[in-house]
Amino acid sequence: MSSEATSSDYVDDELRGEEFGPSIDDNVFLLIRNSTLATWQYNPQKECTASDVRNNIFPPFNSDLDLIQNVVHFLTRHGLINFGRYTRSTRITRFMVRDRRKVIIIGAGTAGISAANQLISTGFDVTILEGRGRIGGRVHSIKTDSKQVMETGGDTLEEHGVYDYTTIYVDGKPLNDDKIHLFLTHYESAKGALNWEAHQREHRDENGLFVSRQRAYENLMNLSERSTLIKYFNHCKSLEEVARAREKHYNQMKNLRNTALMAENRLKKLEEQGLLDNDPIMRRSLKRDVATSIQKFDEVSNAFEAADNHWKLLNEHPQAKQFMHPGSDFNTYNFMLGFEEYLIGAQLEKVQFSCDSAVNKEHGVAARLTEGVAELLLRITQRRNLDIHLNHKVVDIDYSGVDDVKFDKAFWATGSRANNQATQFVTVSPNIIWSSTPGSKVLTTYMVGDSCKDSPDDVIIQRALATLHKVFGNNCPRTPLSAHITRWHEDEFAFGSGSFMSLRTEKTDFDELMKPLKTSDGKNRVYFAGEHTSSSYAATIQGAWMSGARAAADIANDYVGFGFVDMSGTKNVRGEDEEGGDMHIDHDGPLPEGMLPDGQQTNGGVVVEGNPEAKKAKVDN
Repeated sequence: MSSEATSSDYVDDELRGEEFGPSIDDNVFLLIRNSTLATWQYNPQKECTASDVRNNIFPPFNSDLDLIQNVVHFLTRHGLINFGRYTRSTRITRFMVRDRRKVIIIGAGTAGISAANQLISTGFDVTILEGRGRIGGRVHSIKTDSKQVMETGGDTLEEHGVYDYTTIYVDGKPLNDDKIHLFLTHYESAKGALNWEAHQREHRDENGLFVSRQRAYENLMNLSERSTLIKYFNHCKSLEEVARAREKHYNQMKNLRNTALMAENRLKKLEEQGLLDNDPIMRRSLKRDVATSIQKFDEVSNAFEAADNHWKLLNEHPQAKQFMHPGSDFNTYNFMLGFEEYLIGAQLEKVQFSCDSAVNKEHGVAARLTEGVAELLLRITQRRNLDIHLNHKVVDIDYSGVDDVKFDKAFWATGSRANNQATQFVTVSPNIIWSSTPGSKVLTTYMVGDSCKDSPDDVIIQRALATLHKVFGNNCPRTPLSAHITRWHEDEFAFGSGSFMSLRTEKTDFDELMKPLKTSDGKNRVYFAGEHTSSSYAATIQGAWMSGARAAADIANDYVGFGFVDMSGTKNVRGEDEEGGDMHIDHDGPLPEGMLPDGQQTNGGVVVEGNPEAKKAKVDN
C-alpha cells in the first residue's frame, strides 16, 4: 500500500506529528491508515466508511473499531479521503445548532469549492460569494460556437510528461532528432545538477536574498564554458607537446641516419685504399656504429610514427573553443529555460534558486477532461447543491497570459499521431509552445514578457499566425475561426495567473498567508485558502483544492472539535460481543462533553479564497 500513501502526500511507514495520540502500536496504526487510503483510492466515487476499511483488514488488526473510526474521521476531516464527486452513504453529522453553523466563503474558485465541500460534510451551512459571473476563479474553460473547448485558465494541474514526442522548429524547419536529444540531455543534466545543489545548502547573495534560478543556470553555463576553455587549452597543450616530441624524434632519426651514412662512407673509403685490414679496431668500430644507428633508427622511427599518428588524431578531433554556439544553438537551449518559465509561471530571474521553488516533473498518468477543467468544478457544485451567489463583490469584512486560437481543421496534426494522441510542438525565436488535445481544432500557446502585456489582441494573434505560417506554410489559414487571449494580470480578483517563490519568499511566508484573522478576544474568525497558501503545490489546481480542505479542517477543529471517539478506556468501551456487529458511526446530536476546546463557543467563520491582498480586510468584534 506504499503507492496509496505516497499519492496521498503521506509517507507510508511514518507517522505525521498530528497523528500521534494515545499509546497505539505504530505498525497497527499505519496498517489501518494505509488500508483506509487504499480503500478510498480503489473507488473514489463511493464514500469510504469505517465499515469498508474494517472489511479490508485481516483479523485481528480489524478488532479496534474505535481506532478505525478515528482514522477514517481524521483523513476525511483533512480532505485526504471522501472528497470531490463521491456519493455519500452516511448521514452528515451536525453538532451545532442551526444559527451557529453558518460559514461564508468568499470566492467560488477551486479552493472555495473545496472548502465548501468539506465544511458541508462536517455539518456546516455554507454560502459562497463570488465576484465574477461564473465559478472556477482562475480555472476557466470556454466553448466556441462549434463546441470546441478552450482552456484559458491561469491555474494548471501539476505538470507531467504527457507528450511522448515534441517537434522543435528553428527558422521554420524541424530540428533533427540527434540535436534535440543533445539539447534535452544537457538541459536535463543541468536541471538535475541544480536540483541536487539546491538540496545541499541555501544559496543567497550578500543582501540575504535567494539567488535566482536564472543566475544559477548562468553560473552553471559559466562553469561549462570554463571547463570547455580548460579542455581547449589542454588540447592545444597536447598538440604542442606531441609536435615537439614528433620534431625531436625526427631530429633523432636524422642524426642516426647521418651517423650510419658517415660510418659506411668511411668503411668504403678505407676499403678502396686497401687499409681496411690494417686497422681492425677502426673497422669493427665503424661497423658497430652502422649497426647501432640502424637499430636505434628503427626504435626512434616507431616513436615518431606514434607521435605522428597522435598529432593527426588531435587535428582530426579538434576541441571547441565555446561550449555552445552563440547563435542558433544558444537560442534553442534558451528555449528550454523558457519552457521552465512556462512550467513555473514566472521569469527565472524572479524565481528563487531553492529546493522548494521548482519540482522535478515526472512522467505520470494523464486524464483528459473532454469538457474542460471548469466542468469538473461545476459538476461538484451541482452534486453538492452548493449555495453560490455570483456577481457578489466583497469589498470589506466587518464584524461590526494564455492564448487560444481555433481553426476549421487541425492542419498541425501529421503522421500517426494525428488521430489518437496529443500534439505538442515548439518554435524557437520566438520561443512559443503549442499544444492541442486529440481531435481538437484548438491550438493553445503561451506568450510571456512585458511586450505581450502591452500589445493589443490583434497584434498578438498576428504574431502567432506569422510563426505558424513560417512552419506550415500554406497549410495554415490566414485567419482563425476564433481566438481568445487571456490577461490574468488585469483581473481584479486574480491579480495574476498564479504565485511563485520570488527571491524574497521564505517558507514561513506561507504560514503567515494562511494564518487566520482573530477577533478582539483572540478567536480565529477569518480563514485563508488558495494556491498561494500551499507551499508544496503553489500555482496549481491541486494546491488550491488542498488549501481549501486545510482551511475547512481548521474551521471544523476550532468550532466543532476534533470529534475523535474517546479511547482512554473510561468511555464507550466495546465488549467482545460487539466486535462482530455493525458499526454505527455517523450521528446527529450535541457535541459530547470534553470534545470542544476549553472556552470555545461554536460560531460561524469566513473562508477567504484568492490573493494575499485579502488579508487587508478589517476585523471587528
